[in-house]
Amino acid sequence: MKKEQSKKKPHHYCLLVNQHAENYSSAPIKKLTSAIRKKGDNYTIFEPDTAFKLLNTALKSIGAKKWHREVPKAFLQRGKVTALIACGGDGTFNLVGRAGYKGNIPVGILPMGKFNNIAQSLHKDITTDSAIKNILSAKHHNIDIGTLGEQLFFGSVALRFIPEMQKLLAEKSLSRFAFRWGQEAKKAVAEVKTKPLIVKIDAFRFEINPIFLNINLLANTVGIPISPTSITDDCHAEIIMDFDNNKKNITQFIRQLYKEKYLYANEFKLFKGKRISIQPVKSETLYLDGELLELPNDVLDIEIIDKQLKVLC
Repeated sequence: MKKEQSKKKPHHYCLLVNQHAENYSSAPIKKLTSAIRKKGDNYTIFEPDTAFKLLNTALKSIGAKKWHREVPKAFLQRGKVTALIACGGDGTFNLVGRAGYKGNIPVGILPMGKFNNIAQSLHKDITTDSAIKNILSAKHHNIDIGTLGEQLFFGSVALRFIPEMQKLLAEKSLSRFAFRWGQEAKKAVAEVKTKPLIVKIDAFRFEINPIFLNINLLANTVGIPISPTSITDDCHAEIIMDFDNNKKNITQFIRQLYKEKYLYANEFKLFKGKRISIQPVKSETLYLDGELLELPNDVLDIEIIDKQLKVLC
């Protein structure tokens, strides 16, 4: 007689929902949970009301942090969490990704943010149906991780132009037309204040006074494909900056980037690197995976680590 095959254990998806996300809706979540049930798998939904609670809940769900109260019996009955799902935008993914990195657990994305840069970079098609297909595929690929002190990032960090563009677009709907992006870029660049910086990329060190300075692990930042040729799993970042401090060039640069037609050359250069140091940057605003932070120290040290994050695809 043939031995009976042991029944495969169902997956347990832990959904971390950001109800404050720009395009939050309960409909995509219901559609995802329905698809999970149909597949015979389990899920748990958490809806923390702050970023701090969302990160802590994600860590608790995978056993990386202790529960302060008794763990819900229903949660335990569903088995060990096999994937974390970020239901929100780039900031939500960043928090869930930190937990995924700590527990070596795959992370999925149900995009509900304004820009959805990380989802756009990884999947192009970010409709709900496509996102659900990726989540339930049981397949994953690895993406790079950057460290900035104790902070992790998975998409990009930026100084000067991008933080100003993020502020400008915060209350606006996104256009589908390149010339509109150029118009917004002109307004954003007028707000950029510059001073000379010392930049070190691995062993290469130089002084520069850029308007635009990005460090990308993935292609998109604020809805713009800044480094469309970015390799997601080579443990290197793409460092992009202007060399002539000419504000007039930024408008055309952004238009061409949006149309994915820009070739990095003289005015804007692209480097590859693993360790990046920038100074002095104290009190400058940093863009980090969709969030804006004021830098407390003069030196910004970034490293692309060898360990990578598993993302459901």
